[in-house]
Amino acid sequence: MAVHPAADIFTSALHVEFATFELDKVQEALMSGPDPVSAHEEVETQEDVAWRDHRIAELERSQRRLQRLFDISKVLTCFQSFERTVAEVFVLIADALSLRSAIVMLETGRSPQILSWQAAGENGRRLEVAKAHAQEVYRDLNRFRKKLDEGPAAGLMAPQPPASAIGTKSETTRNFVMLPFAVGHGCIFGALQIEGRGEMEESDLFFINVVVNQLAIALDRDSADRALRISEASLEVANRELREALAREQLMSRTDGLTGLNNRRHFLEVAAHEWAVAQRYGLPLAMMLFDIDRFKLINDTAGHQLGDEILKRVARAASERLRAADVLGRYGGEEFIVVFPGSTAQQAAVVAERIREAIAADGIETRSVRVSATISAGLAEALSDQDTLEQLIRRADRALYDAKAKGRNCVVVDSS
Repeated sequence: MAVHPAADIFTSALHVEFATFELDKVQEALMSGPDPVSAHEEVETQEDVAWRDHRIAELERSQRRLQRLFDISKVLTCFQSFERTVAEVFVLIADALSLRSAIVMLETGRSPQILSWQAAGENGRRLEVAKAHAQEVYRDLNRFRKKLDEGPAAGLMAPQPPASAIGTKSETTRNFVMLPFAVGHGCIFGALQIEGRGEMEESDLFFINVVVNQLAIALDRDSADRALRISEASLEVANRELREALAREQLMSRTDGLTGLNNRRHFLEVAAHEWAVAQRYGLPLAMMLFDIDRFKLINDTAGHQLGDEILKRVARAASERLRAADVLGRYGGEEFIVVFPGSTAQQAAVVAERIREAIAADGIETRSVRVSATISAGLAEALSDQDTLEQLIRRADRALYDAKAKGRNCVVVDSS
């Protein structure tokens, strides 16, 4: 299991502090213990042996707790889910201390989460009492949370539940201890309650306090990571919405709102590109202008709503009969324009005739009348040696006027 370098530094500092605390206790015991055996005394007394064994046991216990602190720091550094991580921490605490139960309560603005652990063989009823006790004390801690900022949260003793609820009256009042912690300026608040099998010693409280500090740091880091992930997700959503809005704006700037075709400005940009390609490679290029015959009369007699429907049907009929390479646009009002890359005027005229026939055959039935439309179309082919794009459009427009003069509903090809 990988451990972050920062966690190594923090854990090492805790180990030094905890080891110093334990060694100070051992040194104090050595100073207050029996006098060393004189050099001429060859046999240790029974008291000396017992005292030495006790000191060795103390050192072994300190070493075991240091190892468990290191294990806890690794678990917290690789913080996964709150439930799984705390469950592993409970097992490691129980391996270092003689516990009956352990309870963690944590809230982040909602109802507090409660995770509990109980030693094997303990009565389940006892754990329920411990949970009730933890909730009661936790409410008091929450009520006076501001006072917790005045000093370090170490060694705060929880009130002892009634002896009748937990066992015999001979049990000491220091079996229970609850240590609170606040993370992120109080955004996350929680507490760890420990129920020991006997009276809690100073070294036990020190060990628990170190665990609480490590847990608070891990929760703070996890909270920051989650906040960062939420911010990144929100930013991604905002960016996606911005990209979609930009795409809509770009589409709206290129298309006609009624028919969905290229608007005049965008059509001319695309046509200029196709013109440049045709001129460079010597390819044919045809242009067609067509409009709806007597469209003003349709608007005046059938209404503008029906006129708009005619415009959309004409646009759809033309789009369905063009190649993918052909570019269709609404040139203005009832007038449309098409560029045919790689096509001569005669080849484009075949397509124009299909469009004209499809539009003439289409009609809109109302309760009182059937409304249909026809188109007139003019085509011109690019003359590479003397044309410009503007001149090509102008010649197609002239052919359109010729189609009108011939009686409308027809296709005329410019003869220049």
